[in-house]
Amino acid sequence: MQRTLLVDQLDATTRDKKLVDDALAQAKEQEEGVKAELAAAKEDVAKFTGQRGAVATYHQAVEKELGTVKAEKRPTDRNQ
Repeated sequence: MQRTLLVDQLDATTRDKKLVDDALAQAKEQEEGVKAELAAAKEDVAKFTGQRGAVATYHQAVEKELGTVKAEKRPTDRNQ
């Protein structure tokens, strides 16, 4: 009887170990997927940061041009 209990316990422990090993393998796969997503997101952030800088530079140029146009506007133009 004791031998049967030990065999059953060994079988249960073996099944548990396989479940844990499978879960660990799945977790590692998920980790790699998340790392790939993170790398892609970092690339997107870098690209968008560059685009934002270009837009900000263009915005400043437009604001400067607008200021120049307003300053050059003749007083008689305001009445039209």
